[in-house]
Amino acid sequence: MMKEKKEMPILIHRDELHENKTRIELETARKSLQSILDVWNSLELIPCTADIYQLLLNPQKVYAEAVNKLAEPPTQLGRFQINREAYINTLEIPIPDSLYRAAKQAREVPFSAVGGVWSIDNNTVVMTEEADTYIYSQNVYASEPEKVQLAEDLNKVCELLNSLNLRLNGEILPPGAFTHGFCRGNFTVSQSRETGLNELSPDINLIKRVTR
Repeated sequence: MMKEKKEMPILIHRDELHENKTRIELETARKSLQSILDVWNSLELIPCTADIYQLLLNPQKVYAEAVNKLAEPPTQLGRFQINREAYINTLEIPIPDSLYRAAKQAREVPFSAVGGVWSIDNNTVVMTEEADTYIYSQNVYASEPEKVQLAEDLNKVCELLNSLNLRLNGEILPPGAFTHGFCRGNFTVSQSRETGLNELSPDINLIKRVTR
């Protein structure tokens, strides 16, 4: 028995404003995480090769663990040895205020603490493929032909109304309560920068509803 061929999802609504806004926010977050990593590397302790999140969320713990790992008491001859914990307590360990400040500032940046989005490659914080989930979260896809057609028809209706409104100098979509009442819940009303006239586009919630 032949398997039924699955239709490939088709992009039927793209929110470029959301994509661009999210890319900018992600890059801002990446730079804030890079600042933490740069400060950490300047301390010359142990490399941070994988988990930037611990450095972001709990830098005090990461710093203490690194110091504890590196602070080895001198080798003693004979039967008297130095207690390791007691030896560490005698050290003058600097407080890395710059690290704590960088982490605090980064925690206030959107997307910096989102799991799975960040990794470290050769001392550089980079975005993983998981970032695409947030960049394209407002785009809508459909695979069933009737749903794709319905979404296309909604776009065609908006294009036709916008065209008629332009050719009739705003008579089809006049400013005021009538247009907004007609469009509420189904279409988004915006004002054209070029003409100043109202323009329609399918409401994203309507698109999601008819393609669900």
